[in-house]
Amino acid sequence: MKDFELSSPLTSVEWLAFAMVAGAFAFCPIGGGGNEPWATALRQGLLTVSLSCGLLCSRAGALGGRSWRGMNFLIALFIGVCLLSWLTSGYELSSRLEIVDVLLFSGLFFFLMMRRGEREIGVILNAAVLVAFVYAIHAIYQRLALGQSRCASTFFNPNFAASFFLGSFGLALGLLRAPGGPRWRRWLCFVALGALLGGIWCTESRSALGGVVVVGAAFLWATTRKTRWVIPGTAIVIAALILIPNPARDRLAKGVSKDPYAFDRLKIWEQTLHMIRDHPLMGVGIGNFEYSAQRYRFPIDREMGRYGRVYRDAHNSYLQVAAEIGLPGAAFLLAFLLVLFRRIWLLLGDSRWKGHKDLTCEGPGRGAARCHVMGAFLVLVAILSQAFFHETLDSPPSVFLAVLAAGVVGFYWRHPGGEKQKNQASDQTSTAGGLRISKTVRVLAAIFLVLVFWPHFSLRIFVGDLVLRKAEEALGQRGAEAPEQLVRDAIRINPSQAYFHKTLGDLLMQRFEETGELGLLREAEEEFETAAYLNRLDPQLVFQLGQFFRYVSLRGIGGVEVAEASLAAYRKAVEMSPFNVHYLARLSLEELRSGHLEEARNAAARAIDLEPQFLTGHYLLALVYSGLGDELLAKESYRRVEELRERHRHHVPLNLYETLLGLGPEKYFKEELQHWTSEEKAPDFPRQKGRVSTLFLEKRRHGAS
Repeated sequence: MKDFELSSPLTSVEWLAFAMVAGAFAFCPIGGGGNEPWATALRQGLLTVSLSCGLLCSRAGALGGRSWRGMNFLIALFIGVCLLSWLTSGYELSSRLEIVDVLLFSGLFFFLMMRRGEREIGVILNAAVLVAFVYAIHAIYQRLALGQSRCASTFFNPNFAASFFLGSFGLALGLLRAPGGPRWRRWLCFVALGALLGGIWCTESRSALGGVVVVGAAFLWATTRKTRWVIPGTAIVIAALILIPNPARDRLAKGVSKDPYAFDRLKIWEQTLHMIRDHPLMGVGIGNFEYSAQRYRFPIDREMGRYGRVYRDAHNSYLQVAAEIGLPGAAFLLAFLLVLFRRIWLLLGDSRWKGHKDLTCEGPGRGAARCHVMGAFLVLVAILSQAFFHETLDSPPSVFLAVLAAGVVGFYWRHPGGEKQKNQASDQTSTAGGLRISKTVRVLAAIFLVLVFWPHFSLRIFVGDLVLRKAEEALGQRGAEAPEQLVRDAIRINPSQAYFHKTLGDLLMQRFEETGELGLLREAEEEFETAAYLNRLDPQLVFQLGQFFRYVSLRGIGGVEVAEASLAAYRKAVEMSPFNVHYLARLSLEELRSGHLEEARNAAARAIDLEPQFLTGHYLLALVYSGLGDELLAKESYRRVEELRERHRHHVPLNLYETLLGLGPEKYFKEELQHWTSEEKAPDFPRQKGRVSTLFLEKRRHGAS
């Protein structure tokens, strides 16, 4: 195909690309810190348009020659590992959402690195500080006007907000030293620094206040290069944080003395290391950490619910990356960061590092370019220091800010002389004999990104979620048939969402209870099996399948095969989540119904071993001992049941009624208990208003949200 010239002016397309990047960054923190499906679709859409414009205005040889050495090659390896992790994932949709962000943010890095002038870089960095300033003011407003504690602005988590404010604080600190310009610009920079510090203070994040010390020390070192200034300055800041009253100091003191979860992060790190040990090469799959963590629960030292908490992230980005994509992928990412900091060292000058003397001598110097690199350096220090204590990679604004900083470093590495050498460097790159991509191919790639990639991998996920929300609203307004059609529409839009299929199965079961039509039962079975197949990592979906087969068995449909299928599903759920006492209780009851008394005793004993105060486990153990003919142990277990009922009669989660009734319709559980306790008085069940239904009671999930 013959090449053709673009009709649009090159500079207009390039400025449109930068405008899209600025817009994506400005809207990134909204919608739960960018984690809501609509916020994700908006951010990814703007980034897709910006990258498409970047393709249109890039040069034929922009990806050739030296550009593929060093950190760019490491990025390519990292992307390859992530793609392999996606292809082998146990929950493809969750991994797909993560891989789209990986590809778009990697494209943003290359887009910034391939630019030809530093003026656009300065505009985007100043815009980033302005955006962070607005969200910091919002957090301060929440604290002062609304009286909220641990303010998060529009973020999902106060710690995510604090990490974003801290990175922006470092950027503003670096830009503060920019030469020239009107005086009001510097005063505005001081105002932004104060607002960002105020935003960090309002989040009450302990790690972020410690991060302020780290960023300040890095700033002193980068500007003076003298340790004798860094150590006293850091000591003064630490002393001020300890002596001056502030919310983070109060949280730290309270956490050490009164918070039972104060040291849970250390236990989470230990369990994550076990996960890495079990999956060292491929990991558990990108975006699949929260589903895989079910097998790595740990007890909390308290009277009840010792295994009740499930951690959804590793609270350490480096460990989570290694757990999700394996040690090779984590090694590529760390190698990229090391190369990046080495290049920052060289670009800031005064380096004794051997090699690249031209960069050391002809680098940015003391001008605006040096301030850009300084700001990028402080951003990376801030974000990467917070990554030791939080899952920063789950916060799109912080990742966006870090990618901007890495792109700035890449840009000035390619153009060490700044604006004076940009044309010369561009010509050298274009003629370096590297990859030459024709304009026709670039145009077709841009069209593919906008019309195929974004709609298929991002937009339809948001649209499907929107349709499901309409189904939820219709459920309470027009009965069950209208929501059922809406859920079917959501599945047609996004058939990879396992929880859409589970929701449709719940609705079909509701209709079956009303009509008794067997066709609905068969269709519900297909939906539950599809959900368990699409997400092979979530034990709740396997457990739901066991619930379905048990329901059918109690209806007298299917015979022995259905009962065996129910038992097999419960065993699989326990295997996937061995610390879930509710699954063990259901397994024990089903083993008891099937006449497997030893297996029933083992499951009940395992539940009691995990939760000594677990009333249901003791009750089931009493039933098993009665079946085995051991009346002495049965009476001891019944006595223990009565003691626990009296002690915890107001504690719903471990109450017998809540535990068993929460697993299925009330009438079947009562029939079962009366059957197995014909010699004993069945426990009194409190009456529950309305019909029992699992529809929409489970937390709705949107892939990796």
